[in-house]
This record gives sequence, structure tokens and C-alpha cells, in this order.
Amino acid sequence: MINNFIIKSKVALSLLATIVLALNNCGVPDNIHGKSNVNTPPIITNYYPQQASISAYDGELLNFWIIATDPDNDQLMYEWQLNGMNVSNGTYYDFTVSIAQGTRQVLTVVVTDSAGLQTEKTWLINVTR
Repeated sequence: MINNFIIKSKVALSLLATIVLALNNCGVPDNIHGKSNVNTPPIITNYYPQQASISAYDGELLNFWIIATDPDNDQLMYEWQLNGMNVSNGTYYDFTVSIAQGTRQVLTVVVTDSAGLQTEKTWLINVTR
């Protein structure tokens, strides 16, 4: 008889737990309960240089850096592209300008979170002799 009571009590507790879980959620999406099931892209919070267009001399060393965060705390990856070609990874990029690559060069850093969402910052570099 005691075993029968214990079994019925376990079934009742399991049923009660299911009911409480159902009442807590009430069919309401997670974001209503303060949880977001939508991933958001990274946010660029600071970068250098601040100017979108830069003038540089052939042979000049330029320094760039970027700071980004992710609202979802996803891991971030950084990819620097010069004229569409991948040239570096990380939060900074230094390079010596070469007029051989053209008088108008485009440098872009793409910040990607672990969910694959991206944001980017682009600079136009005008090269003179």
C-alpha cells in the first residue's frame, strides 16, 4: 500500500510539474518573458580612423582598428579586406600603402558573430605620390 502511494505521488508530482511549466509559459513567446530567440548582429562601437575617406602617400604606413560588441554575447570574428581581397584577421590592421594597387583603394573590416550575422565598416583611401 505504501508503494502504491509513492507511485501515485510521483505521477501526481510529474503531472503537477507539467501543469506549472505550461502555466508559466502560457503559450507566450520567450521574448515576452525577457528572453529573445532572435539573434542580432554585432555592433561597431568605435573605430580608427574616424574619417571615412583618407588621403595617403605612396609608401605611407596606415593604422586601423575597430571595437565591436555583440548583444547576444556571441564570439566575434574580424576580417579585413583591401580592394575585395582578404588581407588580415583581428581587431587591427596596419599596412603600407602602395600606389601599384591603385590611387583609390577600399579597406573594409567585416565583423561576424558566431551565428553568421555581420556588420562592416569601410574606408576609402586616396593614394598620391
